[in-house]
Amino acid sequence: MTTQQKTLFLIGPGFIGGTLLQHLKQRRPDLKLTALTRREEQAKELQDLGIEPIKGGLDDASIIKEHASKADIVIHVATADHLESALAVVDGIKSRADKSKKVVYIHTSGNNELAQAAKGLEKASVEDKILSDSQGDEAIEKRLASDAPHRQVDGPLREQLFNDAAEKANNASTTVMMPPLVYGIGAAPWHRISIQAPILARAMMQNGNTIALDRAVAEYAYWDAVSVHDLSEAFVVLLAQLEKHTPGESQPSHYCFPAEPAPFPWAALFDAISSQLQKHAHPAGQASPKVLSDRAAFEDFLGGKETGFAPVFGQIVFERDNCYTRPDRLHALGFKHKAKGVVDSVVNGGELEPLIKE
Repeated sequence: MTTQQKTLFLIGPGFIGGTLLQHLKQRRPDLKLTALTRREEQAKELQDLGIEPIKGGLDDASIIKEHASKADIVIHVATADHLESALAVVDGIKSRADKSKKVVYIHTSGNNELAQAAKGLEKASVEDKILSDSQGDEAIEKRLASDAPHRQVDGPLREQLFNDAAEKANNASTTVMMPPLVYGIGAAPWHRISIQAPILARAMMQNGNTIALDRAVAEYAYWDAVSVHDLSEAFVVLLAQLEKHTPGESQPSHYCFPAEPAPFPWAALFDAISSQLQKHAHPAGQASPKVLSDRAAFEDFLGGKETGFAPVFGQIVFERDNCYTRPDRLHALGFKHKAKGVVDSVVNGGELEPLIKE
């Protein structure tokens, strides 16, 4: 008797999703891979890689629902803030006429949802501000603000499917993957780069000078990071665990934190970007750095509140109530990080060279 091949439906074949698809091709050749894309050019690229393109975008709820209802595995990695597409997956899973076949759904959020999750711990050490993904849903959500970034998506997902009772009723195993700053150069053929370090580099080039953190701020300004390739492996490891999970049985939590064991200092990343601008003789790298001591100045440097990302970026760099995460769930499954960190990626990984040389 021939076993039917499992189908994985991926939403968002971008920086993370495109790298994950290539990783899945190597690590999970047993899966039939499909991916939602708007662009004809990318559809052809996916097809050339042996991945079936599904034409559509995030607003095409009926298309997402249809393919989610047929897939064995759904991974949403397009954006953490598009509620309609995330719920279209839920609708697809719930609408299956035959629920005898289990489905896995991994939704990708972001751990800036945990910014301000250490309120009351402002004077505590970094270690005391750490939240583990094995502490359980209640302990994690107790520290989440109702208006935190991405909560407008993760909250409804938790209510509608990402809980033990709904999983049992719908024969589904689910988890919210919460990556922090994701760095590195994505997989071929796209070779996309990350967001945060390039944002900083572009701002420095546009302003004509680099920036550095005031010593008092540098002492507490840390954040979590993970390489895009380590993150892809984290998805593979988590997926294997969810495939074995019995819906209705409790998991360590419905969250997964793939962050590296130790947070990185923002001051070191600022300095690393400055060093690359100097190395490549960009004019911004030749000017004296502007030393920043407050959030408002940093947000102005990034282009002000109208940019959209500046307020969140300012919060995670300058606020003392930021939370840090520990990937205990993944470590228990044997996962290990291989990358050397975001600072090394900037200094030795060539991550910013194409951007600087534009």
